[in-house]
Parts: sequence; structure tokens; C-alpha cells
Amino acid sequence: MIRLILCTLLLISLSSKVQAGDILVIDYKNQLPETSLPYLKRANKVHTVSLIEESLDKQISKIIQGISSLPKTTAPAGILAFGHGANLTALAITPWFDHGDKRNNQFSKGLSRIKAAILISGAYNWHTFSLDRIRDPLARDGGLGALNEFESALQCKIKECLSRAKIWSAASYEGNPAIHYYLMHGEIDDLIPSLQASRFDKKLQKQGLKVEFMLYPDQGSNLLHDRMFQRSVLFFDSVFSGILAP
Repeated sequence: MIRLILCTLLLISLSSKVQAGDILVIDYKNQLPETSLPYLKRANKVHTVSLIEESLDKQISKIIQGISSLPKTTAPAGILAFGHGANLTALAITPWFDHGDKRNNQFSKGLSRIKAAILISGAYNWHTFSLDRIRDPLARDGGLGALNEFESALQCKIKECLSRAKIWSAASYEGNPAIHYYLMHGEIDDLIPSLQASRFDKKLQKQGLKVEFMLYPDQGSNLLHDRMFQRSVLFFDSVFSGILAP
């Protein structure tokens, strides 16, 4: 994290050298605040994929289509997702998760452009998610709200379909070595425990991948605020400009 902060300060002093890129935002259930767009559009072109409550297959197909539809240039691109969309995005960008929609040339070209991924407040291991919810003293109503949402997406109870939960967990796969990850999570998130992010961070680091992890103290599940988007833009700019290695 110290390295990211130092690089951010350097970026500010070299702002004239910022390289613009495309940013693909995965907007889950239309939670993206309009105030965020000016930050993201400061030096970049923003593309949005909207996810609604439907099957996991349909949701990830939309993300894959969004990646496939990125402009066909050699300029770097980034992807930003939050909540349920963060886990699905991590699945979409890893080469190890197989999906029929990924087997096309347009997706390969789009994915090759993505050099930075910001994943916010995600649940990356559905095997441990239900247990984390039960143990978490911060969980609202025992975490039933968030748990029901994931079980609805899985179309079965998490405890009754562990094999399906494993397939749809980003933590079950290695990350993408061509992408620099930035994980953000609220320390007192009462919907998705911050353990989900810290464990995923350690897993990516163990694989030798480039990853930054920001744990917001005294912050809960709603991290979609101006300060977070300011950090996001600085991170994308750092990677696009080569200050942080992609």
C-alpha cells in the first residue's frame, strides 16, 4: 500500500503525462452514483455494463460482452466493479474460469487491453461466505439479506450446493498475471465481511500477482463515495501511465 501512495504522489506531480484509457464499469443493480462519473471521465472514456438480479450465467455473459465490446485499440483499459459484480468480474478476467462466451476472438482482444482491475466490497469465496456471515458480529439480521441474494443467484442453498459455489467463486482460481489488482473493502462491512477481501488479497499475493489492498477503517458496505472514486482514478492513471507496472 505504501508503494501505491508514493506512486500516487508521483503521479500528481506528473499529471501532464497521464495516459487516457477506457474504463469498463460493472454497475450492479444501478448503485453507481452519478457523482462518480466526473471523476472516472476526467481523462478516460467510461463504458458501463448494468447487472440486474438474474442467473449467474446471464450476469457474467454481460460482463464478458462488455469486455468484448471495448474499442479495438492498443491503449490500456481498466475495469471497476463492486459487490456481487466484483466476484463475477474477477471470474471474467481470469483465464482459468471457463465460459462459452469467452471463447471468441473479440473477448481475447478486449481482455488483452485490461491492465488494471478495481474490485470493491466483493465476496470472492462462497464456500466460506455463509460461515463468515454467521460468525460476523457486525452482520445485520445474521447476514440473511446478503446470503439470500447469493443463494438466489446460485439457485440453491450455498450449504447444499458447495460444488456450484466453488465454481462461481473467484478465490477458486488463479488471478490474471497481466492485470494489476486493487481490492477495496470497508473494515466494518455488515453485508460482506472484510475477511473475504483480505483472504483474496493474500491468495493473489501468494500467486505472485500485482495487487494492492485498501481496507477502509470505520467504513461499512457503502464505499461508493467521492474519496474512493478519486483513489480509483489515480490508480488507473498510475497503471496506464506506467508509474505502476501493469
